[in-house]
Amino acid sequence: KTIVGLNIALQNALNGRRVKFYCTDMTRTEIMQRIAAIILGININAFLPHKITDALMGKLVEVEKRLAEIPLVFDFSTDTTIEDIEHDVLMSEYLNPYDLIVVDYIQNVKMKDEKIDRWQRIAAVTNRLRDIAKANTTRVLGLAQINRDGKKFKGAPEVYHLEGGASLEQTASQIILLWKDPEDAMCQEGKNIMMLIRKNRLGSPRVDIRVLCDYSKMTIYDSTSF
Repeated sequence: KTIVGLNIALQNALNGRRVKFYCTDMTRTEIMQRIAAIILGININAFLPHKITDALMGKLVEVEKRLAEIPLVFDFSTDTTIEDIEHDVLMSEYLNPYDLIVVDYIQNVKMKDEKIDRWQRIAAVTNRLRDIAKANTTRVLGLAQINRDGKKFKGAPEVYHLEGGASLEQTASQIILLWKDPEDAMCQEGKNIMMLIRKNRLGSPRVDIRVLCDYSKMTIYDSTSF
């Protein structure tokens, strides 16, 4: 999910759109390594602890400089609340609106009210992200995890396999599920990866799109391009 989110965020920023990426899961170093793989074509395995060199660290500095030249901003706080996101987007509307925000990931976003349970929080966060998109000029891409049943399921996942699936299904304009068939050897090579559209208010609700993923460079391609 993070690879998809990063590729979408980078592509939009490179096209001049202002993007905010809320990363509640990975560290700054982990994200920079993945961006280096995407932008510079560096094999992600080069960042394994026993392989890192001074030259490679210099590449990360180069990535930081490139990021400073495009309208892509990261938030690496692990305590990000939905209230923080709402305030951030509202303030940006007055100064320099975001064209897109990416939330990685929905289930990890907190609320100031710590008394509600996990499922209520997921529903509340999802609803308020929808409200952000409706009330402002900002598009919202929320990344989400599969629940335990979905991870055990042998076939392609469905919306109800998302953690907090009911609330996501009710509020999202579009839901796309990623699926890598564990029994398909080609999937291990990055082939036959499926993007499954399972809700789409703007078009066909069930469309399966085959994509290619270069795991070494953290990049996803439309399979029709090859």
